[in-house]
Amino acid sequence: MDPDPAKLTTVVRPVLEQLARDYNATITQALPTMLEVLPPNCSKLRGVEELCKQLSKTSTTTASSSSDVENDDDDDLILVEDHVLALGDAENDMELLKKASIGVAMGNASPPAQDAADFVMTETNNEGGAGAALQVFLFGQY
Repeated sequence: MDPDPAKLTTVVRPVLEQLARDYNATITQALPTMLEVLPPNCSKLRGVEELCKQLSKTSTTTASSSSDVENDDDDDLILVEDHVLALGDAENDMELLKKASIGVAMGNASPPAQDAADFVMTETNNEGGAGAALQVFLFGQY
């Protein structure tokens, strides 16, 4: 963290970006005064993909234990691009916003996060943007 966002962006980030390339890491900026260094294959998207994988296993196990027929059908897979509503506001959300079935950026999201999303809420995360998105996309009301 650095209290000077300009220094962080113009001086610190380029150095970290080079180190990240050398070690296959990722740099994201969630706040103007903070950079995040993530190890390889570590992101919000990877976390949600793993959650979907585990939930798919659980639902398949439950379904197969309640019937005599083993179901190897891929229809039971929970996929990010088919079943996930993602909400975000920063650079570290972009990958997930792009891949999710529906990607929703908050009203105060960074321009790159807004570009990555399918929809941009007028409300910010401090004004109930996440709740408003759930009302719209899950319950069809606003």
